[in-house]
Amino acid sequence: VFQAVFGEVTLKLVFTTSAVLCLIVACSARTYVRELAKLPGQLSEFSLQKTRCFCCDHGHVHPVTNEALPCDRQLVYHALESWFSSEEEVVSPDASKLHYLDYFDHQVRVKID
Repeated sequence: VFQAVFGEVTLKLVFTTSAVLCLIVACSARTYVRELAKLPGQLSEFSLQKTRCFCCDHGHVHPVTNEALPCDRQLVYHALESWFSSEEEVVSPDASKLHYLDYFDHQVRVKID
Protein backbone atom coordinates (compact mmCIF):
# COMPACT_ATOMS: atom_id res chain seq x y z
CA VAL A 1 0.00 0.00 0.00
CA PHE A 2 2.81 2.40 0.93
CA GLN A 3 4.58 1.83 -2.42
CA ALA A 4 1.35 2.38 -4.36
CA VAL A 5 0.66 5.70 -2.58
CA PHE A 6 4.29 6.76 -2.78
CA GLY A 7 4.41 5.88 -6.48
CA GLU A 8 1.19 7.80 -7.14
CA VAL A 9 2.49 10.87 -5.30
CA THR A 10 5.77 10.67 -7.20
CA LEU A 11 3.91 10.39 -10.51
CA LYS A 12 1.76 13.45 -9.66
CA LEU A 13 4.85 15.39 -8.65
CA VAL A 14 6.65 14.48 -11.88
CA PHE A 15 3.57 15.39 -13.94
CA THR A 16 3.10 18.73 -12.15
CA THR A 17 6.78 19.61 -12.46
CA SER A 18 6.75 18.70 -16.15
CA ALA A 19 3.64 20.81 -16.75
CA VAL A 20 5.18 23.82 -15.00
CA LEU A 21 8.41 23.45 -16.97
CA CYS A 22 6.46 23.19 -20.23
CA LEU A 23 4.60 26.41 -19.38
CA ILE A 24 7.86 28.18 -18.60
CA VAL A 25 9.40 27.01 -21.87
CA ALA A 26 6.27 27.99 -23.83
CA CYS A 27 6.21 31.50 -22.27
CA SER A 28 9.92 31.95 -22.94
CA ALA A 29 9.51 30.80 -26.53
CA ARG A 30 6.59 33.19 -27.10
CA THR A 31 8.60 36.09 -25.70
CA TYR A 32 11.57 35.17 -27.88
CA VAL A 33 9.43 34.94 -31.02
CA ARG A 34 7.80 38.31 -30.26
CA GLU A 35 11.19 39.95 -29.80
CA LEU A 36 12.50 38.28 -32.95
CA ALA A 37 9.53 39.63 -34.91
CA LYS A 38 10.53 43.19 -33.88
CA LEU A 39 14.09 42.76 -35.15
CA PRO A 40 13.56 43.53 -38.88
CA GLY A 41 11.86 46.83 -38.03
CA GLN A 42 14.59 47.78 -35.59
CA LEU A 43 17.32 46.92 -38.08
CA SER A 44 15.60 48.86 -40.88
CA GLU A 45 15.86 52.01 -38.74
CA PHE A 46 19.34 51.30 -37.34
CA SER A 47 21.74 54.21 -37.05
CA LEU A 48 25.08 53.84 -35.31
CA GLN A 49 25.26 57.58 -34.74
CA LYS A 50 22.01 57.47 -32.73
CA THR A 51 23.15 54.71 -30.38
CA ARG A 52 23.94 55.42 -26.77
CA CYS A 53 27.21 54.66 -25.01
CA PHE A 54 27.69 54.11 -21.29
CA CYS A 55 30.82 56.24 -21.30
CA CYS A 56 29.18 59.20 -23.09
CA ASP A 57 26.03 58.97 -20.94
CA HIS A 58 28.21 59.34 -17.83
CA GLY A 59 30.51 62.11 -19.08
CA HIS A 60 33.41 59.66 -19.51
CA VAL A 61 33.65 59.22 -15.72
CA HIS A 62 32.74 55.93 -14.05
CA PRO A 63 29.75 56.68 -11.80
CA VAL A 64 30.99 54.53 -8.91
CA THR A 65 34.79 54.79 -8.99
CA ASN A 66 35.03 58.27 -10.60
CA GLU A 67 37.79 56.95 -12.86
CA ALA A 68 38.08 58.32 -16.38
CA LEU A 69 36.42 56.14 -19.03
CA PRO A 70 37.78 55.89 -22.57
CA CYS A 71 35.22 56.70 -25.23
CA ASP A 72 33.68 53.54 -26.69
CA ARG A 73 32.14 55.56 -29.52
CA GLN A 74 35.55 56.82 -30.68
CA LEU A 75 36.94 53.29 -30.58
CA VAL A 76 34.04 51.90 -32.64
CA TYR A 77 34.15 54.81 -35.11
CA HIS A 78 37.89 54.37 -35.57
CA ALA A 79 37.49 50.62 -36.20
CA LEU A 80 34.71 51.21 -38.73
CA GLU A 81 36.71 53.91 -40.47
CA SER A 82 39.62 51.51 -40.90
CA TRP A 83 37.30 48.76 -42.17
CA PHE A 84 35.10 50.79 -44.51
CA SER A 85 36.99 53.94 -45.53
CA SER A 86 38.45 52.33 -48.66
CA GLU A 87 35.01 51.04 -49.71
CA GLU A 88 33.38 54.44 -49.17
CA GLU A 89 35.95 56.11 -51.42
CA VAL A 90 34.82 53.89 -54.27
CA VAL A 91 31.18 54.70 -53.56
CA SER A 92 31.64 58.45 -53.08
CA PRO A 93 35.08 60.07 -53.38
CA ASP A 94 33.81 63.46 -52.10
CA ALA A 95 32.14 61.94 -49.03
CA SER A 96 32.27 63.56 -45.65
CA LYS A 97 34.46 62.23 -42.85
CA LEU A 98 31.53 60.32 -41.35
CA HIS A 99 30.39 58.72 -44.59
CA TYR A 100 31.78 55.35 -43.46
CA LEU A 101 29.21 55.41 -40.64
CA ASP A 102 26.41 55.86 -43.16
CA TYR A 103 27.92 53.05 -45.21
CA PHE A 104 27.95 50.77 -42.15
CA ASP A 105 24.35 51.69 -41.31
CA HIS A 106 23.35 50.86 -44.88
CA GLN A 107 25.12 47.51 -44.71
CA VAL A 108 23.27 46.64 -41.49
CA ARG A 109 19.92 47.64 -42.99
CA VAL A 110 20.41 45.85 -46.32
CA LYS A 111 22.60 42.82 -45.58
CA ILE A 112 20.85 41.69 -42.40
CA ASP A 113 17.39 42.14 -43.86
